[in-house]
Amino acid sequence: MSKRAGRSPAKHAHSHDHEDHDHDHDDHEEGTEAEQQAAIQALLAQNPQLAAMINSRLGSIAGQSSGLLESFPEDVQRRIKALKNLHVKHLELETEYQKEVNALERKYLKLYTPLYEKRATIAAGAYEPTDEEANYVSDNEEDEEDDDEEEESKKDEKPVKKEKEDEDKPAEPVKGIPAFWLTTLKNLDMLTELIREEDEPALLALKDIVIAPLTDNDGFQLVFHFDDNEFFTNKTLTKTYTVSMEKGGELVYSGTTGCDIAWKEGKNLSVKTITKTQRHKGKGTKRTVTQTVPNETFFQFFSPPKTPEGEDEELDEEQEGLLAQDFEIGETLKTRVIPHAVLWFTGEALDYEDYEDEEGDDDEEDYDDEEGDDDGEDEEQDEDFDPKKAQPNKPAECKQQ
Repeated sequence: MSKRAGRSPAKHAHSHDHEDHDHDHDDHEEGTEAEQQAAIQALLAQNPQLAAMINSRLGSIAGQSSGLLESFPEDVQRRIKALKNLHVKHLELETEYQKEVNALERKYLKLYTPLYEKRATIAAGAYEPTDEEANYVSDNEEDEEDDDEEEESKKDEKPVKKEKEDEDKPAEPVKGIPAFWLTTLKNLDMLTELIREEDEPALLALKDIVIAPLTDNDGFQLVFHFDDNEFFTNKTLTKTYTVSMEKGGELVYSGTTGCDIAWKEGKNLSVKTITKTQRHKGKGTKRTVTQTVPNETFFQFFSPPKTPEGEDEELDEEQEGLLAQDFEIGETLKTRVIPHAVLWFTGEALDYEDYEDEEGDDDEEDYDDEEGDDDGEDEEQDEDFDPKKAQPNKPAECKQQ
């Protein structure tokens, strides 16, 4: 009699009991999950705004629906769709709003332009301002005038005589405002490291920076005007920023374009010449080789990284960082530096930024103090802590303003 492979009756019975137990456990979990989902639906049905917020957050994950919207009753889904239609209308209004803002910016740029042009002529020394135009008194100067009046009242003090050498030297006339744009750009933190010592003689020839809006998109062009100089023959160097408007009025940089610089012979700041000594392996002889390699310079600003043209092209992390920095510099020049160049030249714009930084530092100090308070509470809770031996914290010294 042949034997058939099979399980013993005892093992078979044990396996059957185990399967029944798993089945009962699954039924319990399904029942619990159904009850939880019903409770959630009831809660969200009472608060459709909360449901919409949760769905908005969860539904945006990886561009896929979380399934929460589909779990709502039909009347709740209907209300959410109505809210989304309102949101679409809001985006349309935001787009119109941004278009009007852009039109307003272009309108006032035309009104600002005569002021910028006169500023350029004064800085270059082509125009001398009248007494009325130069009659400007700041708040700080008003305080200084009060101090001067007090000093004039002290008649006992004799004026200090100037050195004879100074009296004999005729004052040399100064044309315009020397190094106006070089100083202005160097006072901008994001450009300080980009401007090399070798760049400064070329940037001394920079006489103006102009904003030119583009006609085919919402972007702009920065036009750098130069006097004749020993470095390049270009009268102007340009940097163009292409901007597109997305639905909802959000402006997005989509590309940037520089220009070619016509360097004079031996004056190209974007390259440098290095000399290498090479040894022949077999003969042991040496020879000197001269190579031209790229050189870091401010004028690389006019040769920006290329933006990807097709969907298949991607930027690496370094290129993305360079593009982001490039866009930030362009936007800062457009919105902050060019409109308020004199304040960047004098450093007053820096003082304002430092004031904002100090406010942020104060917040951090307050946070540190709170952490210190927590440490003090721990000491009081320590069994070995003796309040009589504790020394009061030394108060911080007041900073002289």
